[in-house]
Amino acid sequence: MFKKILAKFGKGAATVDLRFKKPSYSAGETLHGEAWIEGGQVEQKMNSLTADFMMSVVTKQGSVTRKVATIPLNGSYNILPEESKVISFSYDIPRDLPVSRGGVSYYFDTHLDIEGGVDRKDFDRLVIEAPEEVQNVFYALNRLGFQEKSTSGKLDTWGQEFSFFPRELFVNEVDEIEIRFAYEESGIRIWMEVDCRTRHGEMEARREFFIEQDLLKESRQIANILKDYINEMVEEATEELGMNEEESFLGDFFGDSDEE
Repeated sequence: MFKKILAKFGKGAATVDLRFKKPSYSAGETLHGEAWIEGGQVEQKMNSLTADFMMSVVTKQGSVTRKVATIPLNGSYNILPEESKVISFSYDIPRDLPVSRGGVSYYFDTHLDIEGGVDRKDFDRLVIEAPEEVQNVFYALNRLGFQEKSTSGKLDTWGQEFSFFPRELFVNEVDEIEIRFAYEESGIRIWMEVDCRTRHGEMEARREFFIEQDLLKESRQIANILKDYINEMVEEATEELGMNEEESFLGDFFGDSDEE
């Protein structure tokens, strides 16, 4: 009787521990895990067992948390004293889910509802990586000598933005590259902004383009595509600067002539 009273207050009651097959998964991948339930000192009725998949985003205004999904793991049943029960589960991670970067993080909040007692909870972090196609774009940028910034992956109303800086090839022409993705049935749409270095400071150049699924399998091919776009954008910024300087010079010249 005394053990039952203690179990109602959480002493010697059943516990739950959520475990994953691996510490990180890619967006679009199927997560596989197990819920380990250990019986306490007395028999107890489990009303339900659920796991909430949560996303946390840290912004300048503070931290925001929202529920991505609720995974029902088991219905009502009785667990005997010191009984061990393992419940396997799987969950299809959305492909367009923001990845774990730039203040974006994820965790599972597991809730074991015990009838007439203190409910038990478990908190487990999970890292969400980019899908393989996006990872290959990152590898391609690395091939071109770009390194991802520590602040990359910030989330805003337009989605998640990844930023890179040059270490080798474009170190004299580019200050920063910012890139966003949108997943489509036959490939990935990319929005790229390049901060070009000029004699008079930075100039921004933007491009929107699409890479077919077949090309996304090889980072070398992606690197060639990105290199061509970056070169084109740098040249465009340089030409635009030259035209602006010429217009400014002619304006000053003829302006001075009129005054005479």
